[in-house]
Amino acid sequence: MFYAPVPTLVIRADTLCLATVNGRIVGECSRASHVSIPVSDTGDYYVCVAPLEGEWRTVTRRISFEDGALLRELAPDVSVCVWPGGVFELMLFTGAYVEEEPAPEEAPPELALAMAFAEAVRDGREEDAAACLEPELADSLDFEDLRGFLGEFAYPRAPFSDRSGKTLGLVSFSEGSVCAARVFEFDFGEERISNVKEA
Repeated sequence: MFYAPVPTLVIRADTLCLATVNGRIVGECSRASHVSIPVSDTGDYYVCVAPLEGEWRTVTRRISFEDGALLRELAPDVSVCVWPGGVFELMLFTGAYVEEEPAPEEAPPELALAMAFAEAVRDGREEDAAACLEPELADSLDFEDLRGFLGEFAYPRAPFSDRSGKTLGLVSFSEGSVCAARVFEFDFGEERISNVKEA
């Protein structure tokens, strides 16, 4: 689902911006929308986002790859989430050098349930996690095994390109300004989760 034959750079910004890469316009992006481009597995990319509204500043940053991996420490106004399959989601902050919390978006009911489940597992709330599962599934799972399966993560969020409400990214704790996500797919019964698997 997220496999790319070459690395893919996904660009987002904290406000509506015009994005350019190496001096070429690639489109508009914001918190809620993105542009994506394939990139070589080795090389430098100069990514610029210029705000189209408000009192924000233009941000230009060099993003370097070698053998499909990010090089260099990133500036504090840039964060990167590495998704499976060589997808690098880049978020540039045109305001202060502090990441602002995005306004919460209304999640589809299935996705909200999957997020509540993931947060309950992460926080060690066994009863709350079990309440999100179909009874047969809840009875068949050991909570510690479930915690091991999902692993440690900072927060859940929907993948940038998926609107199905059935996939959820579990984003790791950030190392500097780079974090990684593992993707899980959820099946739903009448009102609860009937299956969880890693995508």
